[in-house]
Amino acid sequence: MKTPTGIFLLQLLTLALLSPNARADLAWRLEAAQITVAGFSVDRLEAGSGDQSLKLAGIEHPMVGPVGTLVVACRRDDRAPCDNGELEWQRPEGDPLGGEFSRLADGIRLQLGPSHWSYRWGTEGRQQLEATEIPLDWLGPKLIGQSGLVDLDGTLAVTFELTEAEMNIHLDIEALAFDTRDGRFAGGGLSLGLDARLHDWGSRPSLTADLEWRGGEALLGPVYLPPPEQSWRVRMVAARLGQSWVVDEWSIAAGQGMRLHGDARLAFDTGMPAIERAGLNIERLELGPLWRHGLQSLAASFGFGELEPGGLLSGSISLEPETGLAMNLMLSDVSISDERDRIRIDGLRGRIDWRDAGSSELVLGDLVPRDPQLRVSLAWDDAGLLQIPLGASGLELASRKDGALTLVEPWSLPILDGRLVVEHFEWRDWLSENRDLRLDAYLEPVELSALTHALGWVEFGGRVAGQFNGLRLAGGTLALDGGLQVDLFSGQARVEDLSVERFFGSLPALSANIELERLNLEQLTSTFEFGHMQGLVSGHIHDLRLLDWQPVAFDAWFETLKDSDNRRISQRAINSLSSIGGGGGGAALSGTLLSWFDDFPYQKVALGCRLSNNVCRMRGIEKTESGGYLIVKGRSIPHLDVIGYQQRVDWPRLVAQLQAISESSPVVGTPDAP
Repeated sequence: MKTPTGIFLLQLLTLALLSPNARADLAWRLEAAQITVAGFSVDRLEAGSGDQSLKLAGIEHPMVGPVGTLVVACRRDDRAPCDNGELEWQRPEGDPLGGEFSRLADGIRLQLGPSHWSYRWGTEGRQQLEATEIPLDWLGPKLIGQSGLVDLDGTLAVTFELTEAEMNIHLDIEALAFDTRDGRFAGGGLSLGLDARLHDWGSRPSLTADLEWRGGEALLGPVYLPPPEQSWRVRMVAARLGQSWVVDEWSIAAGQGMRLHGDARLAFDTGMPAIERAGLNIERLELGPLWRHGLQSLAASFGFGELEPGGLLSGSISLEPETGLAMNLMLSDVSISDERDRIRIDGLRGRIDWRDAGSSELVLGDLVPRDPQLRVSLAWDDAGLLQIPLGASGLELASRKDGALTLVEPWSLPILDGRLVVEHFEWRDWLSENRDLRLDAYLEPVELSALTHALGWVEFGGRVAGQFNGLRLAGGTLALDGGLQVDLFSGQARVEDLSVERFFGSLPALSANIELERLNLEQLTSTFEFGHMQGLVSGHIHDLRLLDWQPVAFDAWFETLKDSDNRRISQRAINSLSSIGGGGGGAALSGTLLSWFDDFPYQKVALGCRLSNNVCRMRGIEKTESGGYLIVKGRSIPHLDVIGYQQRVDWPRLVAQLQAISESSPVVGTPDAP
């Protein structure tokens, strides 16, 4: 039976059961199979005057899937109309649900399971539907599955009013929980409210909608939204004009910390709406709550999840056909801290001005600027980077006609007792994936004692300075074409081929080559509690590779120089070298005779380590006939050689040995004693 006939049949049954004029002495029974009503198919319909009941068996809908069987039974005597009765819903899954219904003067009221419904009709076409405590899982597994969900829970309350002039909808969703198959979208304990009014059905219909997020959490792809500290309220007032919708007002508010409002005009001539005109006024936006509600989860995917920003953002953004895209943003009293002490900024303030005259129309999903012009002015009171104190400073950037972003004037940044001066800064294609940053800078001398103290290292003297010519950032990798020179222990260290990947991200990786020239061993060994040595040492650390700032590969070599004066080594230094190499003193002197001398002359000391796969391959001056390698070659009397026998040393074990050496106390009575 087709739809019109099915609707007529149900109307006839309704009149027969509910009409106050129905004749009690009229006996009838009706059975039908395979009828369709409003998209719902019914396998079998049964109704009759004997038991005053209506049974719809095998209800199904193409989108919803199987619904089950619905039974309606009247409670009345032979002379009264069907004013009330009982309901039973035999669901395809789960226990049957019972309920009841009653007829009103202008409608009907029913209760089914936990839900309550009422439908009223009035004059001039006015209709009203109210429903509460509707379980969302009543939508059925098929419809839930078609929406991409594997789980849906919660309750819905709805009020729907319809007149000849307008339509009003009020929705309340409580304890909403959902999850998708891939787990990328999920929610729990969500409390949402919606009020919408569509009115003036004439040539310019209008819409007013208010959405409220009261509680609960959600995961929307990479964005995690924790429960709001205060309710978020979104409002929109719009009207249709031809093929476009004009948004006269839209706003977002969350307590006193977020107040945004604006307007827009959207065209729907194509599939995706085009923004013909839009405006946004940021009256007040506290960065802390905004960061915690969405931005922090996005930043975490890039390794910045531990940042804690604070302060205020204000300004405006507009898109006009005549002037294109314009943005004016202001930062005030901004602070940024990091749980891992990577970065710190206090008292940041500034302004960001953006103009893009080429973007007179933007299509959602294709927001690509065509002719961007940017100017950024920033200043701060205090800052820090990787626990290194930085002073107050400020800079100004501006885009050129060719699109490159450059410094308006050289930028000077205080670092401890020195400063970093950036003379040239050029960032090409800064809005594309192929962005290329290049700069030239130099570091004025910084005392290493202050730097090592700030980093929590063993303090030692010297200065660090260098040229950063050709520093570039491309593809997420920071590389230095030039070198960095460090004055260290009366000698020099040169860092070359420096490259850093994911500097602030997850698992940062550093590679470099380091050359050491003529370091004073007396200063070096006294600093690191290694034991006392005199002389000069040179060497290198080639192919250095750090992962998460921990060494994973290098080829290191250190050797003393022949032109060193007073080449002598103490007993403790001999013990330290012996411990590293797994060997001991030569047979020239016994342990008893060793105690007679405080230190020993040496001809040469050399030690190398090639780290790979967490194993250090050791080497010395030369190989010995005993199968070891010579670390210390003695000179004069008393003559003492130190030979190492461990060719392969576990790197964590070697690090532990070095740490134990630095923490152990020197032998009393030797020059190493305090």
